[in-house]
Amino acid sequence: MNKLTIQGSNAVTLSSPELLVVLNYKDQDTSEFFGSRAMLEAEGLIPEGTVWPEGHRYIYWEDGKFTYLLRRTLPKGEKGPRRNFIDCDWWYLCCRLTNSPSRAEHSIMLKTKALNDEIYRQSAKGRAECNALVERVMEGRNDKQFQAFMALVPGFVTPRRGHRPQRAEQSQRDAAQE
Repeated sequence: MNKLTIQGSNAVTLSSPELLVVLNYKDQDTSEFFGSRAMLEAEGLIPEGTVWPEGHRYIYWEDGKFTYLLRRTLPKGEKGPRRNFIDCDWWYLCCRLTNSPSRAEHSIMLKTKALNDEIYRQSAKGRAECNALVERVMEGRNDKQFQAFMALVPGFVTPRRGHRPQRAEQSQRDAAQE
């Protein structure tokens, strides 16, 4: 298990000694990597000759297609003031498409799409589409052959949970005996 060296003589046991990768974070053309310096270098994510930032500083660079941000971060699950983690070997690397919209532009685009979707759903055409979908679902539920087929698909139909009639029957029997 990896150990993080923290300022002073303290050592924090890393809860996840594996590189954590988050692809397309929040649909923003962004990928994130969390790991030790050795992990990031072993994956070829850091260019040769990179001067790693000291303390809680960060660095940016571009390679034409991507913009990168590298900074030290607090390991997941670790608590305490940042000053205790000034020398820890746990890093955050963010890769973002160079020409992608800013976070504010992306947020506006998502809200505009949500508003347009809701306007469509409330239109006559959207309501008719929704009603047609409900009718198809109800037809499928009432189609015995289709339901028999669906029962054969593993994991698609969850088994019915039975209630516990034994306790209720036992309580009735106990009450009758008294």
